[in-house]
Amino acid sequence: NNNITADAQEQQHQQWVPPRHGWLKCNVDAGFHNDGRITSGGWCIRDETGHFIQAGTYWERGAFSIAEAEALALWKAMQIACNLNMANIIFESDAQVVTGAIQAN
Repeated sequence: NNNITADAQEQQHQQWVPPRHGWLKCNVDAGFHNDGRITSGGWCIRDETGHFIQAGTYWERGAFSIAEAEALALWKAMQIACNLNMANIIFESDAQVVTGAIQAN
């Protein structure tokens, strides 16, 4: 039973806050290149002491909305965490529309 949560964070005004003991935190983000024709994303997983655990990036051809790109980055990070059998992970994103949609379900 994996415990997974999603939180929104305004990156410009807050510094990284570690998760509680026994948990990991995965920060995700997305970006656009070549006039929006390529979408990229990445994630970084750290433990409660801030030590690096895992990170990854991806590139996708095609135009996505900001919400779609952020959701794709979150989904890919969740896939990696599940494939690595990681548990007790907080996924953190600055995309409030995406994290709000997840929390509403």
